[in-house]
Amino acid sequence: MEGIILKKHIAIDLGATSGRIIVGNLEELEVIHRFESFNERLGDSYYWAIIKIFSEIKKGLSLAFKKYGDEIVSIAIDGWGVDYALLDESKSLISPIYHYRDPRNKESVKQIVSLFKNEFELWEETGNALSSYNTIFQLAANKRDRSSLFDIAKYYLSVPDYIAYLLSDVVANEKSEASTTALFDSSTNDWNYDLIDKINIPSSIFSKPIDSGTILGELTDNLKKEFNISHSVSIIATATHDTASAISIIEDNSVYISSGTWSLIGTNLKEKSLSKLTFDCGFTNECGINNEITLVKNVMGMWISNSIIKEELGDKINWKELDEATIKALDYKGLIDPLDEVYLCPSCSNNTMKDRVRNQLIEKGFREPSSIEEYLVAIYRGLADVYRKSISELEEITHKKFKKLYIVGGGSKNQIINQLTADLCKIKVQAGPVEATAIGNILIQEKALNLIKTYESGRTLINKNYETTNY
Repeated sequence: MEGIILKKHIAIDLGATSGRIIVGNLEELEVIHRFESFNERLGDSYYWAIIKIFSEIKKGLSLAFKKYGDEIVSIAIDGWGVDYALLDESKSLISPIYHYRDPRNKESVKQIVSLFKNEFELWEETGNALSSYNTIFQLAANKRDRSSLFDIAKYYLSVPDYIAYLLSDVVANEKSEASTTALFDSSTNDWNYDLIDKINIPSSIFSKPIDSGTILGELTDNLKKEFNISHSVSIIATATHDTASAISIIEDNSVYISSGTWSLIGTNLKEKSLSKLTFDCGFTNECGINNEITLVKNVMGMWISNSIIKEELGDKINWKELDEATIKALDYKGLIDPLDEVYLCPSCSNNTMKDRVRNQLIEKGFREPSSIEEYLVAIYRGLADVYRKSISELEEITHKKFKKLYIVGGGSKNQIINQLTADLCKIKVQAGPVEATAIGNILIQEKALNLIKTYESGRTLINKNYETTNY
């Protein structure tokens, strides 16, 4: 409203490929700083370069406060799921933070499943799909290979929770992130301590999960001095799992895709779905806002195409020209299976993403792609086909008929996938907002600070102020 300065918030949005520092409210946003989500290979393992990432976060925060000063009243962090930090008694990091794509996890799946009658019994216990990157298998790998860590570990924090601790000096486990671990019990809104004991991890390192929208405390005095500010800035635990933040802006009882490095396709439920059908279809039960269950399937999304683009074209890409050329290549009929874990690990010189796509297409009986555009067509059509199958599965699981699909996040910019999805799924597609995760992050901040009365009223503002495209 004219003449009124609306309060502003900072959303630290950590994607698995890039991070963003975004300032705004439910009327407008500004991306202040972008940076790569750095990861490194050391020996045979992959790690997040967390100190480098935090340095970039501070750079973005400094720029934000320099520009907007005391208009900024709060900060919240969202990020990818499953990865974690272990801290000692003095709350110092005791190990590099492993990347979920690290190959050490695969052996742990068989190890943990062996503690149960079969995979379905384990799935009934957790509600999470048995993906090798889930925290339960990562912790089991740590216990197997580096058990001494648990002799000194006193605190477990997800990556976003760890960043929140660095900003606020408050240790807390937020619920939406906890629900990605396969160690959370949504019926009690607490950790599944029996399961934690069963995999022989000390339960004392986990603190009772807090709700999305909890005010943790204030920005530390040291950081306020570093940013040259004197006013109070709240640090808020938003829905710290980026998917939960992104879908918080979507109306209830909808089917959606949070599209980025990963594609998360799902719908919201009032309680877990633990049927054999849900298990067979590969869905996972996680937590959103308002104690809702987000029933989602994790699909490797733009990770596959972006990896090939980086391999072939480097960092200097004319996206408009590439998209135009890809549209001209749509006659190529090949399609990949993006659910195949062959695509999980990063590219390396003797195992490029392009090689993996080519090999799978040949195995499926398609001719080898003759251009990068045909590779992209095969990836995009494969994604759209998985979306089609997944929507059909969700309709069978929930006994609902969905008439509209919401695609939000960075991947919603891809007009080719959006149209392929609308065509294959025979469904109306609403794409956008692009920065849905940051908007959802801020929506939850405003609710926590009582700047809006309900999430529904916040969604009304978002629908009014943020652009979407229909297909």
